[in-house]
Amino acid sequence: MFLQFSTLSLIIATFTLNFLINLCSYMTRSFKHFAAALKLILIKSVFVFALLLPFLAAAQISSGGIPPGFIQKSDDPTIQTVMVPAPETETLLKEDEEAGKWGVAERIGVLLPIQITPYNNGVWKRLPNNSKQWRLLIGSEKAKQLSLYFEDFYLPQGCELYVYNVKRTKLIGAFTQQNNHESGLFATELISGESLIIEMVVPADVPEQPSFTITDLLYAYKIENNDLKQFRSSGSCNVNVNCIEGFGWQDQKRGIVKINSRVGSTVFRCSGSLLNNTRFDYQPYLFTADHCARSGSTYASESDIGQWVFYFNYEASDCPTPMIEPPAVSLTGASLKANIGGGNSYMGSDFCLVLLNNELPPAVLPYFNGWSRVDSSSPSGVGIHHPKGDIKKISTYTEPLVSSNFNSNTPNMYWQVRWSETQNGHGVTEGGSSGSPIFNNEGLIVGQLTGGAASCTNLTGADYYGKIAKSWESMGDTPDRQLKYWLDPDNTGVEKLQGTFNVLQVVSLFLADTSALQAGQSIGFRDISIGEPTEWKWIFQGGEPAEVTGRDPGHITYYTYGDYDVTLIVKNEYSTDTLVRENYINVVPGMFPNPANDNVTMLLGNHDDEELIFHVTDITGRPVTSWQYGIKNLYSINLNTSELKRGVYIVTISRNNGSTSRHKLIIDRQLYSN
Repeated sequence: MFLQFSTLSLIIATFTLNFLINLCSYMTRSFKHFAAALKLILIKSVFVFALLLPFLAAAQISSGGIPPGFIQKSDDPTIQTVMVPAPETETLLKEDEEAGKWGVAERIGVLLPIQITPYNNGVWKRLPNNSKQWRLLIGSEKAKQLSLYFEDFYLPQGCELYVYNVKRTKLIGAFTQQNNHESGLFATELISGESLIIEMVVPADVPEQPSFTITDLLYAYKIENNDLKQFRSSGSCNVNVNCIEGFGWQDQKRGIVKINSRVGSTVFRCSGSLLNNTRFDYQPYLFTADHCARSGSTYASESDIGQWVFYFNYEASDCPTPMIEPPAVSLTGASLKANIGGGNSYMGSDFCLVLLNNELPPAVLPYFNGWSRVDSSSPSGVGIHHPKGDIKKISTYTEPLVSSNFNSNTPNMYWQVRWSETQNGHGVTEGGSSGSPIFNNEGLIVGQLTGGAASCTNLTGADYYGKIAKSWESMGDTPDRQLKYWLDPDNTGVEKLQGTFNVLQVVSLFLADTSALQAGQSIGFRDISIGEPTEWKWIFQGGEPAEVTGRDPGHITYYTYGDYDVTLIVKNEYSTDTLVRENYINVVPGMFPNPANDNVTMLLGNHDDEELIFHVTDITGRPVTSWQYGIKNLYSINLNTSELKRGVYIVTISRNNGSTSRHKLIIDRQLYSN
């Protein structure tokens, strides 16, 4: 799903207002921390600004768009329905209660086996443009959330797959050929409700047939809040990562990830972090807990990990928890590189390292966190995590970490921490925080969460983090039992490594002078891309010139009214990125003079319309009059406004294709009197 905004002024206003409000707020708190506050505010303002751009927001990596069935609700009764028997949730909840926090990941749901393909279930329909549409409704009684797990997943070029809930409050997709993986595995993020609709559109000219098998339906039963989401479900004592407590941790937070990990027929929720390596090649290594990859003594298979879902940048943009769920970006699939093994009978240092199946898209703006393998206590630091699968939180410690055991089999393999009260709460950890990192006072990861007693009802309880110092090479001599092989592949002997952003990656960004103009006018565009691009290609739908290479495209003229996309493709030596801002430029007929007397001239420019209809209302919305004009082969028309009294009016212009534009018209005959 893409976030779309019609005018540049809205973006600039939001950016500026966010900056000023936060600046005033933080200056009044403590001048001592002004520099840190200013840095955070700038970062947060840029983050808000980025959200206003059409990045991949609130959805998995996808191409956006809206499928026909999402609009045509009247077709829903014709959809075939597959209802899957629900599990015994009371039994599951009782098992979860007994598991607690002690080295057991929090189960969010169970997988219900199904066998669905586009060719044995669902309804196919021929669309007016000769494309084919396939739809199916899948549900399970009293489910809080659902998601789909696929095998043999292959979508040919041009084919689009969508998933949405019946109420049309959540839509993900389009999934396309970019979601194909050599493993054939795929999984979707969770959608609230006890049923969902899957829809596929296959253009007439696609030579290959799409293929996939939906093998499992994730039945999520452990969602705490009334909105049937993980959002706002964590304890009230927790602190959002963009509160003042997060001032010094704005880089590190961008490496923290929420995880839905599959192990057999169970899905857990955990947290983790991207890690840097000594080659600085930005391989997407993700660090979490070993117990997030197992259920009892049974470990996730290769195909299970290939269907893990990772959520990036799931956080509030400011300190208060928002009422509306913030966006996130999610990716599917990884491969196991190293872990403890041995099951729950031997916790060891409880580490797990996986490599994501896909390179991280520029929209994520990822930070690859640094680490320390030095076995020495830290006097202070933080943990950053997703308790209960909620938005990103930060917990602070101000007493030194204590070298400790987690159980009798783990002598001095753990850091014990007790969290401190801070200005905005008393951060702790909860189910879903498992695998999250703890940072030392140098901003480096020194361990990952296994479990503990801390909670909003036990603020002073201790939590335990497996030491990177022990996970480095103490758990085994083979690559699959140590971090060293992967994080220091050239055996440099480095004990500490700083975190970094991916300086090799470019991010396509641009601004326009305005996004609303009259037919025949010109506007300028400005490249603000990140990552030092060396090549630029601009594509201006409906503009002249239509394509430009180079950083400065000059002024682009729009002669035909309508809504137009703008595309910028940027490249450097290492990567490329494309930003498409859909319907970004709004070109409307010109109107003059305004204020007017008895006549108004409409400048139409080029167009394909046969006629236009003008509806006139007063400032309260009361209809006043309407006009209909044939405009074939005309570039301008005159409107007789002599019947309008002095005042302010809204003129709504309706085109043949159903689109409309609105204009303010002022009638002031005193301007023209002698």
